Amino acid sequence: MNAPSFEPTFDADDGRYHLECSWDGRDQPGLVVIQAVADVLGRDPLDLEPLQATVDVDALTKLLTRHETPSLLVTFEYADATVTIDRSGSVTIDPD
Repeated sequence: MNAPSFEPTFDADDGRYHLECSWDGRDQPGLVVIQAVADVLGRDPLDLEPLQATVDVDALTKLLTRHETPSLLVTFEYADATVTIDRSGSVTIDPD
């Protein structure tokens, strides 16, 4: 079984890559970040450092999937990129 494909699109106006996801159980935040960052950087996801070394993936997933937090924005550095995720499913990747 192949992993889902998360292909961010480049926005020439802000110089960043954007992706829309759903945190309702269909998309897993950790998997989305790893695959999207690898795509933006042109690298194999297996060549990236473990995401868990940068952010607590379980805590991130709980924060994004809890309906008690309607407004949430998380930003962190991962594999030569700045990643911003919000509760609505927006993922922004800014390569360094």
